[in-house]
Amino acid sequence: MSLLFPVVLLVLWTANCINIGIFDAGSTGTRLKIYQFDGNTLTSQLTFKHHELNKNIPKKGIHEQSNSEIESTIDELVRKAIEIQPDMLLAFYGTAGMRSVPANIQNSILDRVRDCLKKYNLFDVKVLEGNEEALYSLKSFEHYLPWEDDFSIVDMGGRSVQIIHKRGSLIRVNSLEMGIINSTCKQQNNKVKSIIDGLLKGRSDNLLTEVESSNQHSGKRLNSEILIKGTDCREIKEKGIKVYECEEKSIFNSFIDRKNAKVKSNESTANKIDNFHHFRIITKFNNKDQINNKSFLASSDLTKSQDNSNIECIDSFFDMSHLEKQSPTKKVFLLSFYEEILTSTKNITLKRLFENYNSFCSKNSDEKCTKLYYSLKFLEKLGINESVELILVNKLYNIDISWSLGIALEIKRMNEDALSNNGVDRLKLNT
Repeated sequence: MSLLFPVVLLVLWTANCINIGIFDAGSTGTRLKIYQFDGNTLTSQLTFKHHELNKNIPKKGIHEQSNSEIESTIDELVRKAIEIQPDMLLAFYGTAGMRSVPANIQNSILDRVRDCLKKYNLFDVKVLEGNEEALYSLKSFEHYLPWEDDFSIVDMGGRSVQIIHKRGSLIRVNSLEMGIINSTCKQQNNKVKSIIDGLLKGRSDNLLTEVESSNQHSGKRLNSEILIKGTDCREIKEKGIKVYECEEKSIFNSFIDRKNAKVKSNESTANKIDNFHHFRIITKFNNKDQINNKSFLASSDLTKSQDNSNIECIDSFFDMSHLEKQSPTKKVFLLSFYEEILTSTKNITLKRLFENYNSFCSKNSDEKCTKLYYSLKFLEKLGINESVELILVNKLYNIDISWSLGIALEIKRMNEDALSNNGVDRLKLNT
């Protein structure tokens, strides 16, 4: 039986005690969790974050690392785990960051991980689907709070959000590839909008003749990245005069003001999160010198703006129309990023959080405010009533509701089954 989440698992077990370590290869870094069970009781847990072991390295997902960086990350975390438990079973799972890259790159990374871990007892190596993350989080929740039967869980990570609704025996899960990293979209949008507005007004050195938009499904990469695909210039004749026409191709989300742009689009809803818009900007020059002196747009120009005062981008980013409408649940449990950015643990409501945001961020426009607004707007767009109780469950109860614990519980169960069915003292490797 294979496991379904991005993680590395390390296990040492005896008849009554089992130690399980989990590498969580997320989009903002790689971490290792070690769980110790005595029977059905979780007796201890430790978490090691790679960027905290080595202060000289930035937070970076394993999908963004070179082969040597991957090897260093795995080696440092495994060595730290061995100091605690020298006999371990290992398994590796990647999450949203890994899901965002093509299959061939995923496979290359997984092969590299297998090679790094081949001298250890390796149990499993794979990339988890978002819905699998959600179901394992639910498994860990029910381990601690089995009496709860009418609730929602919102787990916001770096590049994805898992949403779980449970009412009695009815369970619905959704996974959206739009985590907290996407909160930078409005920074990028402000720059794009100013560029387009400037072109439409006709700057002195160029003339906008055409802006075309076509919708293209972006697959799983539902984020706000902006790319300039290149510039192509050609010589043409217009009214007998030789001119040069240059075409700039760019891709960005559909957050610009469409009232001023000549946009050809069959999309009835402008702000679908699953569509990028491709724009073709054609600029004419009278001579080659103008072309040489023209500074064409660069991707760095589109991302360096740090103006966080405009919240229109985030307001328009969320379109939850494709999600099945859910009747309100009594409680909403918040995980991951919400636990990092929110401090209160009791009597939290969306109304109160927005009041706190308006009070604190009215005179501030830093990154924290951007992310806070993004995370609150996400809850609002989900249809969560402003008065429903929001609970930071891990902070409130000092427990660990996470997909990684859910997997640890599953491994423990598999080990118990192996012992009872075969009389063996450890799981069969599955690599």
